[in-house]
Amino acid sequence: MLKRFFSGMTDLGLLRSSNQDDYYIDPEGRFFIVADGMGGHAGG
Repeated sequence: MLKRFFSGMTDLGLLRSSNQDDYYIDPEGRFFIVADGMGGHAGG
C-alpha cells in the first residue's frame, strides 16, 4: 500500500503584521481546504 504524507504552512511575509491565511488537511487525506486571506484589504 502506498503511504502519503501531507503538510501545510503559511507565511506572514515581510509586509504584514498578521496572517489571515489558513488551511485544513482532512486526517484521512481525502480533501484539503485552503483559505487565502485578503491581506490588508479593508475589512477582509
